[in-house]
Amino acid sequence: MREALDRIVRRSGPFYTAQWVPLTSLQKKTLLAVVEENGRQMQSRKVTRAIGANPSSVQKALLRLTESNILREEMTGGENHYRFEDPFFSYWIRLAVRGGM
Repeated sequence: MREALDRIVRRSGPFYTAQWVPLTSLQKKTLLAVVEENGRQMQSRKVTRAIGANPSSVQKALLRLTESNILREEMTGGENHYRFEDPFFSYWIRLAVRGGM
């Protein structure tokens, strides 16, 4: 199963690279944090410190990523969190960006 997923994501690499490259450094760090934190508590001190930005800047990055249809904001149990519109993009980030594909 994982091999099939890896193959699919690797084949789509050029598409995801084209989405990734034009993003700002802050947007890229924010997406990495969404992956790491499963989209939860994105404006917490822990997350904003890891990103290296203040909560307002992270909020703006999240807004732009949502407007670009890369992320969507959801409310579950009174808590908002962010999910990727395309879950394969999240997996690509895990492989290519964090894992050094």
